[in-house]
Amino acid sequence: MSEFPFVLLGMPLQNNSSTLRQVLESILNLDYPKNRIRLLFVNGGSRDGSKELLEQFENCNHESFGEVRIVNGDFASLPKSRNYCIKALQKGEYLFFLDSDVLLTRDALRLLFGMTNQFDICSLYYTHDRRIDPPQSRGISSVRAVRTGCTLFTPNAVSVVGFFNEKLVGEIEDADYCLRAIGLGLRVGLDEIHEQKHLTFGRAYPWYHPIVRTILRRKSIAWWFSNQTFQRRWIAYFILFGFLIAMPLSIFFGVPILAFFLFQLVRGSRPLQAFSTTIVALILPPTSIYAFFELNLSRAVPDRTEVH
Repeated sequence: MSEFPFVLLGMPLQNNSSTLRQVLESILNLDYPKNRIRLLFVNGGSRDGSKELLEQFENCNHESFGEVRIVNGDFASLPKSRNYCIKALQKGEYLFFLDSDVLLTRDALRLLFGMTNQFDICSLYYTHDRRIDPPQSRGISSVRAVRTGCTLFTPNAVSVVGFFNEKLVGEIEDADYCLRAIGLGLRVGLDEIHEQKHLTFGRAYPWYHPIVRTILRRKSIAWWFSNQTFQRRWIAYFILFGFLIAMPLSIFFGVPILAFFLFQLVRGSRPLQAFSTTIVALILPPTSIYAFFELNLSRAVPDRTEVH
């Protein structure tokens, strides 16, 4: 491997202007030759100024990097955006996925490339809240799945595994990709020493996010159905949407929902914000359940079109 391999930095984003400027500055500060980095920003219809920030960045830095490219379009899902990046890869090029709210340290890319001697998919630890999702070791270890917000994929990994599964919901396409990679004999590694800063997105607080991710990443026992099939997805949708309709009508579910709404008001949220947060809390459990089934019971591999 060359000391400084060519790498495509792919960043799917949508309405992330509150964190994007800081993340772009961290890319500029990377201790890595910029002429060996191509930047691909997949903008999914942002309307908050993210597009303008990217265009300004491109105008100022297009000569420094190997390429700076912005793609604007209606990307219906995160897996679809990630697959666009895979299709843009050149032969022998590494793929580095970076979320638009993850602040890089100067040595982030060097650290990731240092892991490629042992792993095919390499990731650096980051979290919204260390108290909720603390690092589980003091070193670099092999894991079953990682988040792809700061993750490097070797050319071999992309060639062997192929594309992300665009049928998945709940933003767990990264765990699915890792599990498929392991099933094909590849290794996934996580560096929990060199933490990257995960910026808070707006005023949101992802109370569900670290819990779901921790289960996906740590609890390998959760995958005992991984080799089964789940073809009739419409049945799952029917059950879950029926569950959504029945929940407000049931005293058993209605009381906790009302209590959660009142809790939002007590903690200082405005009525409209409290209502929207309650709706999200109402919708997330069944969609997470569906995502779990989709991930564990449906192991259909996406189109394995050859990736160079």
